This record gives sequence, structure tokens and C-alpha cells, in this order.
Amino acid sequence: MNINFNTIKFVIPSYNRAGKIKTLELLKKNNIDIKQIYIFVVEEEYEEYKKHYPEYKIIIGVTGLVNQRRFINSYFKEGTKIVSIDDDIFAIRQFNEIEGVKTLTDTNLKSIVSAGFKESIRVGSYIFGIYPTDNYTRDMTDSITYDLCFLIGHFYGYINRHCDNLKIDYDQKEDYQRSLKYFLKDRVLVRFNNICCITNTYKNVGGMNTNIDKRIEENNKIVNLLLDTYPEYIRLNKKRKSLLYKEIKLIKHKSKYQVVEILGYIDKNDLIVIDLINELEKTKFNINYKRLNSGVGLSFTLGCQRIRRKAGIYENKLNKVYPELYNKIKLFANKYITNEWNAIQVNKNYATQPHRDICNKANSSIVGLGGYKGGKIRINNLLYDIKNKIISFNGKKYLHSNDLSSNDKNRYSLVFFSL
Repeated sequence: MNINFNTIKFVIPSYNRAGKIKTLELLKKNNIDIKQIYIFVVEEEYEEYKKHYPEYKIIIGVTGLVNQRRFINSYFKEGTKIVSIDDDIFAIRQFNEIEGVKTLTDTNLKSIVSAGFKESIRVGSYIFGIYPTDNYTRDMTDSITYDLCFLIGHFYGYINRHCDNLKIDYDQKEDYQRSLKYFLKDRVLVRFNNICCITNTYKNVGGMNTNIDKRIEENNKIVNLLLDTYPEYIRLNKKRKSLLYKEIKLIKHKSKYQVVEILGYIDKNDLIVIDLINELEKTKFNINYKRLNSGVGLSFTLGCQRIRRKAGIYENKLNKVYPELYNKIKLFANKYITNEWNAIQVNKNYATQPHRDICNKANSSIVGLGGYKGGKIRINNLLYDIKNKIISFNGKKYLHSNDLSSNDKNRYSLVFFSL
């Protein structure tokens, strides 16, 4: 899927910050074409903004954040890809964790925006966002959220629609309202939990903090209205113990798009299953040192394989080393595995590192067999039980690993995938 980046509009609603727009430095640093940048201001500040930014498109909008966003939506045609970004963004950064060390580093804005629109189109969402805070040591993860979640208002991308039921009602908590309204309409959101912005939303002079006392009063009034209007989707956030502001929290609702699909369950009394487990228990597993992306462990592949520096798909030589096991796996697959596959990863008590299967062509199916306890698989930073259960997921796209303890013995997993 190709995204024409040059057609994307970068929109900055700004108020009382002529000459102080930090975001323009960020856009310049990321080589965003000035022709793609639009600054929306109120009429009485137009000349001041034009004096400081003569080379930019300065558009006279309307007063009030919500009214300004509505004006922006009507200004652009339906289907326009828009990135809305506040005027006080210093940096956009990406979370990484390597061997337990967490870091937060500057990242490429173009790649984030392109990935956001691609993922939104792929799953049927019209909006994508990023993690709301920069607390990378505790909260951020390398995952994507599709369920109902909070999309922070200082940076988000959306595909424009002139739709009445997406209009925001109140200036305060407008990003909570937007998150909920888009979810109610499309039943899916996209949020990158490894990306955040660096900003001083509540400290900078100007912008929405021009009248703090009035803002607090309006905030608390609107929180009460939202709680009354959406009791199934919004609750009071009691963990945020501010003496001034009332805070809310979105109640989690599942997306129409699911990262993991449950394909079925295994009959433990099925002779095919019993024979397969017996064969697995008789099989001698050797440590596999070749799986560089997921770490060493007791593991091998049957079916087809790729050979480094050679094109094409080849029959795996291990098919002849483990003929009984290979035949029993095929009998099992004929009965229980519904997706297409041409290779099987066979694992025993294998505690994999977080990795992606870059050579896979389609979704993988995985099942856990044996008398173990625990041994869940972590996909997109969420845990799933696979014991006697077949699940399907995109191993090429989503980070996955096994959460195994020293007590998880006799855990066999079979991964069916296509090369």
C-alpha cells in the first residue's frame, strides 16, 4: 500500500503564539515541505502571524479550539489526509527496549505519519494517534492498540470526513470526545504506543492556557456532562487526584479488528493428538543456534525452508530426520489447522525473545501441547493462552515472545506458517 506523502496536510491550530511556534522547527527538521503546512489563526492575530511567518500559509479561521477544528475539517475536502499537530511540540520520539534497557530517541516524522495512515487504512480506521505521555520507563510499549483508547489531541492523523456525528461538542476534553466518537462510528482506532511527543501543554504561555481559571471551571462542568452522556464508555479517573481538574478515563471496548483470532480448540482425547504428543515426547530436541532473531532454544523446522543466499523454497532436510513426527504433525494439521501453511516450527520449552518473523507471507497459527502450566505467548505486548488452543496472528507485523518460567516443563508448541 503506497501513501502519496506529498498530499498529506500538516495543520497547526495556533492562538496567541505568533513568533513562538515550536512545532515549525520540528517540521523543518523532518524535511516537511512548507507547501504542506497550514497555520490556522483567529482574524485579529492574522497580521501578527503573517509578520513572523511570511513564507507559510496562514489561514484565518474562527475563535475557540473546537470551532477551529470544525473550520479546518470544512476547509479541506473529504478524503484529505490531515496531521493535526499543536503549536508547542518540541520533538517526536520513539520508545525502544533492547536487553532490558529502555530508551526514548528522536524519530523520523515522515515514517511515523506514513505508517499511521497505512495502518489506519489496513484495519478500517479513519484516525491514528500516539501514546499520550513520554513516561517511557514505566508505561510505553512496542505495540499498537486498536480497541477504544485515548488519542491525545496534540498529535493525531485522520482521513477527513464531513460527518455530523464526528463533530466535537465541547472545548474541554475534546480529545476524549474525538477518540470515543471515531470509535463509535468505525469500531476501531489505531494508536502507536511506542511513539510520543515532547511538549509543555500546561506550562507554555499562550495557546489554550490563556485563561487558566476559566479553563478549570469549564473542564469540570464538561466532565460531568460527558459522564452523564456516555456512562458505558467514560468513567471518572480517581487515580488522577488533582485538586483543580476533574479527570476522566475511557472504558475499554473491543475493536472490530483483532490482532489475535481464536481458530479452535484441541480435543485432548483425540487419538491423533495423543499420538502426536507421545511422538513429541520421544523426539530428541537439539539446541538451535540459528534463530538469531528469537534466541537459542530447543527448536527445529519441518516442511519447507528458505536457504540463505539462494532464491526459492526448498524441502527441509529434517523431514527425513523426523519422518514419524512430520507425518503425525501433518495428520494433526489436516484436522485442526485451517490456514495455509508450508512450514512448521516445532518448539520445546522454548523461551523466545521478542521478535518478528520477517520471512512469513501470511498469518501464523500456533498451538500449545503437553502437560505444562502457564507458558503463555505474548503478542503485541498482550498475553494469550495457547494450551490446547489454536490462535492465528501476523508474526511478521507484531512482536511476539513466550513468557516461560522454569516450571513450564513439557511445553510443546507448533507454529504453522507460510514462506
